[in-house]
Amino acid sequence: MMQAKHMNWNKLSIVLSLVALNLVIGSIVSFLKLPIYLDSLGIVIATLLVGWPWGVLAGLLTVGLGFFLINPYLPAYTGTSLGIVFCVALMRKMNLFSSSLRAAVSGCVVALVSATLSAPVTALLFEGSTLSGSDALTAFFLHTGQGIWKAVFLSGLSSEPVDKVIVCVVAFQILRAIPQKFVDANELKNFRNFQKNLSGKL
Repeated sequence: MMQAKHMNWNKLSIVLSLVALNLVIGSIVSFLKLPIYLDSLGIVIATLLVGWPWGVLAGLLTVGLGFFLINPYLPAYTGTSLGIVFCVALMRKMNLFSSSLRAAVSGCVVALVSATLSAPVTALLFEGSTLSGSDALTAFFLHTGQGIWKAVFLSGLSSEPVDKVIVCVVAFQILRAIPQKFVDANELKNFRNFQKNLSGKL
């Protein structure tokens, strides 16, 4: 019982660290008004490293705390965060995080899921304006004569692939570099099996 509690505390500390990473990255990106986000990096790493339930926790904490620290609109995208978690978990199960190239392919799939889940929220609740750098892309597509729905979706399809490919490839590289001592010390049993399939090859 004590060992199980110790394992959970270890995993919780890992998740909280990854949430902090999301918030720092998200704050910088928001300040610079970049058309990408990068604040799902911790969510992807948490899902791959400690499992999807912890990825869900990382996602919920990121959007919850992000309300105060990054963007008050973030909680509206809770569904997007959860969609990212389950998509990443599926990609992991399909062995699509075993190389940089496969991680990039996973990033494209995650991008499509993220853009699809985010578009209705952006269009219906915020009419295309989310106080983020991607607003410029939405404004561009609106200026070309596109309707709000199409403009928002095209904006997502323009920024999300770049964002999620970067996130997934960086997550892969970080996970590949994690020392075995860290894995053993935190008793990350599920990650040990996943770690066997990691490589630096395409």
